[in-house]
Amino acid sequence: MDDHFEVGDKVLRKNIREEQRKGGKMERELLGPYTIASIEGKSVDLLVANGKAIKRINLDHLKMFVEPQPQIPHKWVLSLTPSASPQSLPSAGPQPDPIPPPTSPQSLLSASPQPNPIPMTPPSAVPQFLSALSVSPEECKY
Repeated sequence: MDDHFEVGDKVLRKNIREEQRKGGKMERELLGPYTIASIEGKSVDLLVANGKAIKRINLDHLKMFVEPQPQIPHKWVLSLTPSASPQSLPSAGPQPDPIPPPTSPQSLLSASPQPNPIPMTPPSAVPQFLSALSVSPEECKY
């Protein structure tokens, strides 16, 4: 491998159990991150975050760990900072109407029903999209 490890680097370790066990295909491929404590030839001693040491791991089973970068859009980062005020944030367009206060059950019962804004038409014998076709039933073969 072209990885050049040094003491103090953060690394991931290959999960050997994934290869050795029957049915271990669903386990993670790499474990970690660990910190390199010492290097002797091709073997490495690792430290876990809680301070526990893992002795004599082969260098071929290690891979450099890269810190993941948060993928938050710029405008969200601005709104999360404590110094940003609502006036300083860019406007994303028209704001929605505020939610009306809740009404009591008595006021809901006393309200007159609203007329239906959608006109209801009775269904016809032949749907509109079929009546536009000029196909007779004799021409249809099943």
